[in-house]
Amino acid sequence: MPHIFAPGRFTLRPHHVALWTDAVAGDANEAARIGGVLPSIALLLCFNGAGASIDDIMAILDTKPERVLFGEIELEIDRPLRAGLTYSIDTAIVGSEHKHGRKTGPFDKVTLRYALSEGDRRAATVTQTWIISRDA
Repeated sequence: MPHIFAPGRFTLRPHHVALWTDAVAGDANEAARIGGVLPSIALLLCFNGAGASIDDIMAILDTKPERVLFGEIELEIDRPLRAGLTYSIDTAIVGSEHKHGRKTGPFDKVTLRYALSEGDRRAATVTQTWIISRDA
């Protein structure tokens, strides 16, 4: 059931790093301690550089924003992310499971995977789960 979207690209600029660090860590010293870029910035790269927008993905899944709950997010960092580099982002829906909760009723658990690479080297993988409520 994989659905592969067109690849996307995102150039990580120093101001992205500064804004992300301020919003997430609140402390530039923490970012400096680990080389200047927080690993969680992979989320910014994925959500802004994917070849599909969140709206595009929702259209494929035949849903609306008010029905989607973002679930788990897993980051796998293969090498430090760096400002000044352009990353390619390959996005795919890699799983979908229909379930029925006692209280929630029917829903789909959908897994998306974003693979970030710089040149021919993988830099990170972000796996995200969406929970989509469905009508009974």
